[in-house]
Amino acid sequence: GLSPVQSESSTYPQFSESQAPTGQLSQMPPKIEGMPKHLTLLLHGENKLDDESIALVGNGLAHEQYLLGESFPLAGALAGPESDNLQRICIEPVHLHATRDHLVLLQLDPFQIAHEDLSQLMNEASAMFSEEGLGPLTQVAPFQWLGKTEGFKTLHTHSAAQAQGRNIDWWLPKDTRVVGLAKRWRQIQNEVQMRWHIHPINQARSEQGLPTINSIWLSGISHQHDVHLAHELKIAQKIISDQAWMPRVAQNHSLVCMSDPISRWEDLAENTLIYHRQAKQMWPAICQMLLDHDLVLEVIDFPKSVRKRRFASDDFRAHPLAFWRKSKVPTWEELNA
Repeated sequence: GLSPVQSESSTYPQFSESQAPTGQLSQMPPKIEGMPKHLTLLLHGENKLDDESIALVGNGLAHEQYLLGESFPLAGALAGPESDNLQRICIEPVHLHATRDHLVLLQLDPFQIAHEDLSQLMNEASAMFSEEGLGPLTQVAPFQWLGKTEGFKTLHTHSAAQAQGRNIDWWLPKDTRVVGLAKRWRQIQNEVQMRWHIHPINQARSEQGLPTINSIWLSGISHQHDVHLAHELKIAQKIISDQAWMPRVAQNHSLVCMSDPISRWEDLAENTLIYHRQAKQMWPAICQMLLDHDLVLEVIDFPKSVRKRRFASDDFRAHPLAFWRKSKVPTWEELNA
């Protein structure tokens, strides 16, 4: 089929202003917008638990691995390209909810927690890390702190998003080549939990019926050279994401990141990447942009493996010579089918 520009230009005679017949300027076609904008919509990927052993599950959710690399090297991505190339670990404070026979991990992002409270608790954890010879912790994102160590580099870890809402027994770090590292990490984690359990901040939260900040999670162990950004992330002039660590990753690679959902054509850059929990709420506005403007949309999701689908505004416009050939913009349910 013809491109949107070709389709419109074939409908009208082409005049410059000096050539246009007298009195017909008001009948000129609307100005063509130019090259289409490109929008990538990255949808959330779930864990694949078909394997007999949980140890075979990857280091991050499908979309996390797609964005940063197969090993989900979050620490390296947060450290930035100008940092030294030491092995880093990513530490995230979390809430462990006790059930009758196991602990369930809950990330702190949805909870209302004062930045000062988190910093005070993590400063205490940082001092303990230094006592253990692991060096101090440095905050790089709202819920992420980095430490420098080669000691845990062979551990197999999982992202906090993978373990979210699950029994942590399945998702705790595991030994791969060096026996005993996972046990050492659990000892450090338990020490932090004991210190935080009696901390005035958590005692006050408990008295108010609020979830305590009672543990830490280890993930994203990596060097900076382990990071392999997705092509769609590297070429984006604007990133729309409410992921807490994304602004830091964007900053490290000179990219613009905004957390507010989009609703207007003017919100898009020439190349925009959306990775947002409110993608469903944004879908009607994106559909309208496909109908009203020149937009190329790529949807990336992970039903079994990476799936990429391309939609263009011209797909949803009736051609003047075949007006009955007009596709329908998929609903959100159809998009996720």
